[in-house]
Amino acid sequence: MAEQRRAYGAGQMTGNARLEALGMVWDAADAAFEENLAAARVCYEQHWSLCCPRTATALDRTLGQWISNLRRPGTLASHPEREAALAAIDPDWNPAWAPDWQRHYAAVRRCSPRRPPPPASSRA
Repeated sequence: MAEQRRAYGAGQMTGNARLEALGMVWDAADAAFEENLAAARVCYEQHWSLCCPRTATALDRTLGQWISNLRRPGTLASHPEREAALAAIDPDWNPAWAPDWQRHYAAVRRCSPRRPPPPASSRA
């Protein structure tokens, strides 16, 4: 598989449509990010925030630790599209203030009788 991925990345591969039809994953990191992003959508639907505790899970993914790791400075510097994907779910996924504050704010907002629905982008 590694050789096929290398050849694909170098543009030296033909017939990749057959492999794609079988579910070939060309970039394992991209695939893992997309799976975690799906879990992030579920988490946001349930908790109205991606400022979840490190122990949080969704769709059998260790979501809290994953998001905590992504908040580290420079982690997404070479992947602005990934940062945009997270911001499309929750604009405050990486707040300048304490994540605990954001988590408590989301809990209060969920309790409000006049609460707006989560953003449509999180339902994608």
